[in-house]
Amino acid sequence: MTVTARQSARSPDAELSESKEDFLNKSSHQAGTNSNMFWDGFQWIPKIGTQDSAQHNATRKNRRLYVANLPIQLGLTEEFLGQQLFAALRERGCIAPDGHSPVLHVWFAREKGNYGFVEFATLEDTENALALDGLVVMGAPITIRRPSDYQDSTVPMLNDSVVAAAAAAAANSAVGNLGGQATSRIVRFAQVVRVGPNTRREEYMDVIEDMKGGCGDFGKLDAVYIASADVHDPSTQGLVLAAGDVCLEYSDLGGAEACMKGMQGRKYDGQVVHMTSVDEETWQNLAKPVLVEMDAALGIL
Repeated sequence: MTVTARQSARSPDAELSESKEDFLNKSSHQAGTNSNMFWDGFQWIPKIGTQDSAQHNATRKNRRLYVANLPIQLGLTEEFLGQQLFAALRERGCIAPDGHSPVLHVWFAREKGNYGFVEFATLEDTENALALDGLVVMGAPITIRRPSDYQDSTVPMLNDSVVAAAAAAAANSAVGNLGGQATSRIVRFAQVVRVGPNTRREEYMDVIEDMKGGCGDFGKLDAVYIASADVHDPSTQGLVLAAGDVCLEYSDLGGAEACMKGMQGRKYDGQVVHMTSVDEETWQNLAKPVLVEMDAALGIL
């Protein structure tokens, strides 16, 4: 059984497709006549002279994300947004403390509105960045999602070497699921809910009912919890759960394993779900007590 999202305020903005099309159709005269550039259907891109160029160019559209609600009027720049995304990914443990920024390019559609696009280095970086939807930048929660022309030809979180091999073989068939196995009875679905100041109790309840209906057949499901705010480890300040994460507590490991296997590659609200396990000690001593308090305050427990 799949999880089917209800039609609600969580659906993408109806104007996204039109505004994206306008932006993509900008005239090519901006590129000049440099022979070291090529038009990829979105913008002029420097040609890459390495053996990885075919794979890099083939995955470019899937490494882009749409960003909106940008506080450009407050002086936000492309460089600063890239720095904020880099810092947020590093804070969440997606990048090593001494790692390089995965943000390759940032473009703002200043002549169209307060939106733009960000290109990341790898598919994994792009998937991780999707979990930053709602990130507060200069006081504004920004929107981060897939562009309207996104083609889900590969399952996110695949190792880039697998994608490269597929590109080299010019294979158009679906790539097999390579998701991780459950290591505990707690399954965390990353950033299922777009949490914001106007998120209603009914939206949280919709997600809980969707999860119970879609994942209840995998095993005995004791409870479903939603993180309405980031949860940090007080001793290390490390991020344990991000706002919008949903945690499913099964009665045993078998239920969690069946859930992660059955839901691998599935979509919720138009996005491929990203699942990880929460270890039992962290769950009992840190995550669950905070979630119980959060959800009780929202009236959804």
